[in-house]
Amino acid sequence: MALERWRVEQLKQNNTVGADIAQTLLKHYGDVSLLKIPEEEPPFLKVKELFVNRVGVEQNAWKNVLGVDVEVPPVPSLVTPEVNSNLKHLGFGLRYIPKLDLGTVDDLKKKDKERYLDELQKRSPGWRRYESLSDTERGDHLVGRNLEEWYWRQIKNGDIDHPQLPGVWVAVESMPKPSYGESYRKTPVSDKMGLSDRFNVNWNDAQAAIQKAKRGILSEAGLPSSLDVRMLETLEWNLLANREGWGATNTYEWTNTEYRAGGESNRVIAGYSGSGGAAYVYWYHPGDSSDDLGFRLVVVLGSFGFISITPSG
Repeated sequence: MALERWRVEQLKQNNTVGADIAQTLLKHYGDVSLLKIPEEEPPFLKVKELFVNRVGVEQNAWKNVLGVDVEVPPVPSLVTPEVNSNLKHLGFGLRYIPKLDLGTVDDLKKKDKERYLDELQKRSPGWRRYESLSDTERGDHLVGRNLEEWYWRQIKNGDIDHPQLPGVWVAVESMPKPSYGESYRKTPVSDKMGLSDRFNVNWNDAQAAIQKAKRGILSEAGLPSSLDVRMLETLEWNLLANREGWGATNTYEWTNTEYRAGGESNRVIAGYSGSGGAAYVYWYHPGDSSDDLGFRLVVVLGSFGFISITPSG
């Protein structure tokens, strides 16, 4: 099927959905941007959910969590409607982890933790300093919360690397975090990793299972084999936990974040509801496992790019 190249201005004139797409394209690419459209079947409605609605969903979700407007770029071009469908089948959901100004480790060292965290809260008022919450608020997991001061103290001491949030699209396993005594929802990814459940798996074994399954996951999704597949970093976990409600259950999840103390390499765990939920973090030896400690995967998709839409059938 032949393809006709449509200018953004043509999109604006021809279709309401096209106008929405055009506005997003104009914002990020400029007037000269071009979009490939099958001439017999302009697929405006096919891409609306992925390219326009998804951005709006992310903007609304993060405004609810952070209390401020968040700029969300278009979904990366490698995530076509077919890829999105494949990811859903595998148990992943598209999410944009927002760009946040966290300053530097030097900023944290120059200020006391309370002042540093209060400044983060001033920029994102819905992301509150955990220690400032009342007991009632701490028990209400709908109340947004930053990570507890313990985490930031370890960064100040050099035992955890200072986090970076540059703004990135990801596909994250979106199943709920189970309560103690329950199991994670079974997904095709679990089968690929050869795991009957996510609990009672130490970090080392989980990491090995992820690397073993990585090629198959990306291939089935229709994504490049070069993409990163891993566990969430602690601050990524915190932000998504505030949004998804993962902090409301009495279990923990591994993160990818290293904790260095006493000459050993450990990993940060997060999420126990009785100790702060989305704010709670501590460390665990990567060779140890527990029946209340699980994990989830994330595929790092990157930033936005041009979208090439091919005809179906």
